[in-house]
Amino acid sequence: MVYALGEVPLYLVVDAVADVPTVTLFSDPTEHGYETEVRVPLGKPLTLPEPFGHTLDTSGL
Repeated sequence: MVYALGEVPLYLVVDAVADVPTVTLFSDPTEHGYETEVRVPLGKPLTLPEPFGHTLDTSGL
């Protein structure tokens, strides 16, 4: 992903039109993409790492 190459530390994708809508957080960018991917169904909470350190309520997305 180009965001990883640009060293964007966190990349959040909301896919509300998929068969099963999801929210995906990519983190730990490298030259080959993101090393970490956390995916939850839309409507479930998603814990954001530091510097946010917050749980995102995805029910309103």
